[in-house]
Amino acid sequence: MRTPAAQVSLVAVAMLIGLLGIGQLRSQARPTEISSLSAQELSTLIETLSTRNRELRTGLADIRDQLREYRLSGSQGESALQVGREDLRRITAFAGLAAVDGQGIVMTVVGDLDAIALNDLINELRNAGAEAIAVDDVRITARSVVVQGPLTLEVDGQGI
Repeated sequence: MRTPAAQVSLVAVAMLIGLLGIGQLRSQARPTEISSLSAQELSTLIETLSTRNRELRTGLADIRDQLREYRLSGSQGESALQVGREDLRRITAFAGLAAVDGQGIVMTVVGDLDAIALNDLINELRNAGAEAIAVDDVRITARSVVVQGPLTLEVDGQGI
């Protein structure tokens, strides 16, 4: 077993076993499988996805309209610059890179929420037009997702 070919074979087999083990762990760590959902839950999921797709199509149309506005206002440099500054302000606020102030709401949820329910609540707030969202002083950005941690729900690795 001291030959180089035997050692290389042993290393290759060990790596293969390691990769298969990692794949098995990742496949078991997935959240709810779609096949385990009831017909009513699947119907609700499809309805939610259809609604979201319609909203995204509407948003795309709005962005195309904005692009047309930018092209038309090219000769009016100052107004285009003002439009760009306003867009930059909204985008940096949405991304959590800038502080926001103004009117807002404080929502208190009594009872237990799982990660899926909290993600749905955050998405509903976004769809309603919220410019900035925070959960227990953790700022929610476009990339934020709520997951079930070992002890509590987590947003961006911070327990809430």
